[in-house]
Order: sequence, then C-alpha cells, then structure tokens
Amino acid sequence: MLAVSNLTKRFAGLLAVDNLSFTVPAGKVTALIGPNGAGKTTVLSMASGLLQPSNGSVTFDGRSIIGSPGHTIARLGISRTYQNLQMFEDMSVLEVAMTGAHRCGTSNIWSTLFGLPSIIREERLIETAARDALAEAGVPSTLFGQDAETLPYGLQRRVELARALAAKPRLLLLDEPAAGLNPVETRDLSALLSTLRAGGLTVLLVEHDMDLVMKLSDYVVVMNFGRAIAAGTPRQVQSDPQVVEAYLGAED
Repeated sequence: MLAVSNLTKRFAGLLAVDNLSFTVPAGKVTALIGPNGAGKTTVLSMASGLLQPSNGSVTFDGRSIIGSPGHTIARLGISRTYQNLQMFEDMSVLEVAMTGAHRCGTSNIWSTLFGLPSIIREERLIETAARDALAEAGVPSTLFGQDAETLPYGLQRRVELARALAAKPRLLLLDEPAAGLNPVETRDLSALLSTLRAGGLTVLLVEHDMDLVMKLSDYVVVMNFGRAIAAGTPRQVQSDPQVVEAYLGAED
C-alpha cells in the first residue's frame, strides 16, 4: 500500500533520514521503531505531506505523493495523529472530531455562503461520521459537548485518534499513540488497534512501548541515525544484534 524508497531528509547539516526503504502492506500493522532522534517522526511527516524529502520517493497505491499537499494526501486516504496532542482551543470534543471528517466534504464556497440545502446535509453527514469515530475510539457520548482541552490526557489521546478515524482513512499513521498512557489505557489502545486492523485498516505505527509494538505489529522496521538497521517480524528484530546494540549499547 505505502512504499518508501531511498528516502532522505536533510535539515541544513543534519541528515535526519538516510536512504530509507520499506513497504507497508495493506491490512497489516507495520511498526517503525528506534531510539530517540532516529528519524521516525520525520518519516511520518514526509508520508503525510508535512515535510518534503530531500531525495527518494513515497508512493501510495502506486501513486507518488511527493510534492502533494497534506489535504490532497488526506483525500487519498491517509490520516495521522501526532506525538504531541493537537487539540483546538475552545472547541468541543465533537467539533474537534468533525475537523477530521471535513476532508470527506464536497461542497464549495458558494454553497457555504448561501447556506444551500446541500451544505446542511453535508454538515449532518460530517457530524455523524465524527460521532461514529468518537464511539469507535471509546469516547463516552456524555463528553461530546465538553471542551476537548479540559479532558484528562488519556481521553484527549482518544479524541485525537477519533479525529483521524473520522476521515475514514485506508492508512493510519500513528506517532507514539501510547505516550503518557497508563497500563490500562495502553492495553485498551492495543485492543482498539487490533479491532481496526481486523476491519481492514492499514497502520504505520511509531511507538516506544516495546511490549505494545511486539504484541500488535505484523512487521517491524528498526531505525538508528536515520537508517534502517533491521526489518522483519517482531521475533526476528528482537534477536537482531544490531537492534540490541542500538537500544542497549555494546561492550567496549
């Protein structure tokens, strides 16, 4: 589904991603792991149109998405969450989720300005999609009208996931979704992602919680200093000497 080939990203004198290649097969959970600063989030940002690569290619269903703006990539069926929460100020939980569903809208500016029936119908469809996504993410309906920024951290994580799901993606990019969650919340997240995969959703996961990664992932790509140092099943990468060295260090 997603193919990354010889991907490179330079920031002035820093080589953040160095000739990286891997594929994300449809209907599977692929994890991108590595120590802090390995370049994982930079890869997600290039795959979602937030950053443009210095070299290499990213294709989705055989179509190059290099140079495409984020909204175009979203319309193709790619949605993402962020490492740091991205709630909107003074917006309710439902309104935050609805911002994700707006990529499915087709009305133009004139329909909006004149309040045509089509825009009213579309807003209802967007609200329904947001409500469904919030329910899928496990957000209680009693909270839909509450200011999103006032929710506990774990619930804000669920709202952000719901916003991504409201776009009805085929590929979901997750940047450390378990960061800051307690063990119960992490377990619930793992169960939710398993359900989404069973429903056919493809996931590219960046995560530091190795227990979650190894239990959930079908395939794991390990990065260090911008390069892929190992790839394979969870069992294969756990026993790879380069992976052990990257995480634990090597003896002198």
